[in-house]
Amino acid sequence: MMLKRVLRSTVAEACNFAGVVKRAEDRLRGSLTILCYHRILPPKNKEAYFSPDLVVTPGAFAAHCAALDAHYDVHALAKAFDMLRKGEMGNRPLAAITFDDGYRDNFKYAAPILEARGLRATFFVVAGLVGAQEAPWYDILSRAVVTLSAAGRLESSLDEVALCSGLLAGMGRNPNSVVQAAKLLAPDARASVVARLAKLAGGDRLDPDLDTIMTWQELKFLQSAGHEIASHTVSHEILPSLGEEALMHELVESKRILERGLGASVQGFCYPNGDVDEETLGAVKLADYSYACTMRKGTNHDGGSPFELRRWFICERRLLGAWGKPSSSLIRLELTGLADHFFQRNRP
Repeated sequence: MMLKRVLRSTVAEACNFAGVVKRAEDRLRGSLTILCYHRILPPKNKEAYFSPDLVVTPGAFAAHCAALDAHYDVHALAKAFDMLRKGEMGNRPLAAITFDDGYRDNFKYAAPILEARGLRATFFVVAGLVGAQEAPWYDILSRAVVTLSAAGRLESSLDEVALCSGLLAGMGRNPNSVVQAAKLLAPDARASVVARLAKLAGGDRLDPDLDTIMTWQELKFLQSAGHEIASHTVSHEILPSLGEEALMHELVESKRILERGLGASVQGFCYPNGDVDEETLGAVKLADYSYACTMRKGTNHDGGSPFELRRWFICERRLLGAWGKPSSSLIRLELTGLADHFFQRNRP
């Protein structure tokens, strides 16, 4: 791991020193770069999370924001996308920071860091969980798996709920693999599995100050400060797996819930898990959104589909320098796409 960090850091610093990164950023003028975050948590919480790559620590996020503030013009996504369409960009690349799900840790840790830099972001919120003392289903499931695994009861528990029958054949029994497998289940079947495993694990152990979705008061505070609140469905279902009626409910009802609760229109949408097909794409258009975000990598240009916006998924681990600290050069290399080129990553 240390060797990889040293190699990545050396390449990034060399590209920065040689002006390669700056020239790549210059070529981004006239386009829109969107960053995708999920959770902002302290190191100990990150280590305990079922998928640590979904978590960025506050210190790392502050470093990312510093690099963005120094080299990009950053706006909430609706505003940034409008600027892109109108050609109203300045002399620096245009960027938007987005958060998926709308966890309360975004409010506690991310919002003050953004405020300190005068940056504004977009929060895609699971509307049906706003203010509820309930975590998203994948968090409940992952905590149950961790608890059962530590007690040596995971295999028997999975057998008991028949989750591993066929669906998990040949797969690992770690929390992330179980969550990914559960995404393939129909909503009712998955809800039953989650409830059963949580009960076998002794109930859901959540931190209400971090693991739940933001309250209306918190969302309104962010909105009044200039941040954008947008939709991430009602319940974070995988949309291509739904029938037409359920699909439209997730799209239309989430928009209605947010608009009623916020007293303002909601323009943006984000596909849960990034999963989208032609039917889903058409349904999002019918639901009267102005734009929608995928999990496909890359930058966005005027003339591209507003309902298939590309984003860079931000993985803290990839952006650490030789000594394990966030590297501005690596962050900039990542957002220009040069990191994929130099480190020979596949680009979907």
